[in-house]
Amino acid sequence: MKKNFLTASVLVILLAGICRADVSIALYNIFTNDVTPEAQPRLTGFASSTTSTISSVEWRVDGGSWQAATGTFGTATVEFSFRPGTGLVRSTTPHVFQARATNAAGETTDPLNKSVYIVDTRPMITFTADNVAVVSGDPIDTTPQFEVKAVTEHPPLTEFKLMINNDSHDLTDTDTTNPAVYVGTYTASLADGSYRIRAIAVDSLGRGATQEATHVLVQSGIAIDIESIPLNYPNPFDPRTQTTSIAYVLSKSANIELRLYDLMGNFLYKANFAADAAGAKAGYNEVTWDGKTGSGTTVGNGIYIYVLLSDGKLLGKGKISVLAK
Repeated sequence: MKKNFLTASVLVILLAGICRADVSIALYNIFTNDVTPEAQPRLTGFASSTTSTISSVEWRVDGGSWQAATGTFGTATVEFSFRPGTGLVRSTTPHVFQARATNAAGETTDPLNKSVYIVDTRPMITFTADNVAVVSGDPIDTTPQFEVKAVTEHPPLTEFKLMINNDSHDLTDTDTTNPAVYVGTYTASLADGSYRIRAIAVDSLGRGATQEATHVLVQSGIAIDIESIPLNYPNPFDPRTQTTSIAYVLSKSANIELRLYDLMGNFLYKANFAADAAGAKAGYNEVTWDGKTGSGTTVGNGIYIYVLLSDGKLLGKGKISVLAK
């Protein structure tokens, strides 16, 4: 059963706060179901200290830099607020705000987290096939599991479905945590061919939205191949603090082997990915290398060659630069 949804246009409650030693912090929730169409939402809360005064409150969003919140500091209890200086991306993924308070004695709370969905006036929709975003022209497997996510400012949804060409499939919401967030899955059985995939959601005000991918390909009968030049990022990378990701698009699912060599042709590292697993699915794949050999030794600065194989067949190759700073 879908969660009970809130009909109030604005709900003001006090979130559970964070307390550390003599200082505590809490945020008010003014967004119904943690959803807002405001790209620069203002968050408000209070910080208090029982034996000292609050000297500052800092905040950040999505792991960015800490910034000073606005408030009249220097008293035992302070009301504060903050808002982003630029608009945040509207998405079915919530933005995570954090706030922390410090008193005059130098005690600082652990960060208090608050997730907020920034949405459009219509439902926001995304969908994946086998946990990979579906892009027009991409290949997918013959039996993909589609997952559709919709977030709406006005629940409940009156329509929530996936269409494959002209076949319609109603989706059952499996998210029980937030009445504004809908997640549904559907596993298809597809013959080779080209498909139009659409995810559709309609909110309680009758406003609908569609997310679509066209010319999505199922091609189990063709030979395995990489449909674009494999690329890696970052390049160069510092293996002391980073990993590099190698991205490629497969024409169909197949066993994949990643091998790394130095410029002298010396073998360094190997990783295997079974067909249908991450790194070996039809469509977009991404695997990582941490800059270490198979024995765990970090390689030195230089250029390295990676090759992608499928049951011995060379699919693609590229160069990775290692630069430890």
